[in-house]
Amino acid sequence: MVLGLSNSSCETQRAAAALADRLGAVVSLSHEADARARLAAFQRVGRVSASLGEVKARADVIAFWGIDPVLTHPRHFGRYSVDATGRFAPEKRLVLVADERETETMKRADAKQVLTSRGERLTALQTLRSMARGSIADGPWKPWIEALRAARYGAWFFGTRFGDDLLTTAEHTAMMMLIRELNGQRRFVALPIGEAGNPTGAENVLAWQTGYPSSVSLAQGFPSFEPERGSVRDRLNAGEFDAAVIVGDVAPTDGLDQIPTIAIGSKATSPGASWNVAMAAATPGISGGGTAMRCDGVMLPLRPGLKSRWPDERQWLASIEEGLR
Repeated sequence: MVLGLSNSSCETQRAAAALADRLGAVVSLSHEADARARLAAFQRVGRVSASLGEVKARADVIAFWGIDPVLTHPRHFGRYSVDATGRFAPEKRLVLVADERETETMKRADAKQVLTSRGERLTALQTLRSMARGSIADGPWKPWIEALRAARYGAWFFGTRFGDDLLTTAEHTAMMMLIRELNGQRRFVALPIGEAGNPTGAENVLAWQTGYPSSVSLAQGFPSFEPERGSVRDRLNAGEFDAAVIVGDVAPTDGLDQIPTIAIGSKATSPGASWNVAMAAATPGISGGGTAMRCDGVMLPLRPGLKSRWPDERQWLASIEEGLR
């Protein structure tokens, strides 16, 4: 098994996919459990997207669904959304916010809703879609649908969670169907808020190399998609793997101590680590270079401010593959 990659550069992710292909390994991303519902919905219904630069330049209505960027992404308002100066955007953008409790972002909202359960969230998305079609004329979501219908260019930001709950596949699907419904008379896009590290890059590099964005098995000599085989912990405990290569910083996982494990990353040699082989590596973006993919798919160069005495993760992986040759 090749595990991790969500905090690595795109070059490292490509090298890891090549190593997994040579080994006939399973590739599992460290953020896979959180991303499973979003990826399933994306494969089912697609997504209307854009760059953050386009949102900054054009959006006049911005919705935040279950996220609080004032706390989690403090420069988001000023650089890309609410307070950003856009070439074609109005001076005052309309802001819609829904969350499970009152948040800092809600203080900036022109219309807000508090939703405390998954059932409420799914019903709300389905109601908005019906209202977008014109079949519901009144109700607590009327201010939202009036704003969404009046938009010239709308942007809907979401995360993997709604407050403390993971969004389900049904919720992600309903959200993407709503955005699709809103397009036509206007332009409306959906964008993830962006997670730490380089998870978007990991999904895209893996899809480019294998055809699938996560949970890829190369054991049969060709890629196969295995999202329903269970979590990494379950598969480790079931004895499916006889060795593991961890790339990047990965949270401790039950079962890894039962098989030989190689760890490559900036914290691989930290005190208390119990890997069979540990290779210290430069930290991407701090002491290691490469590229990363922003949440909107834009590639960004990583320009390290420090020089590392260690190779980066890609160089370690390339050396291992060279040894296997």
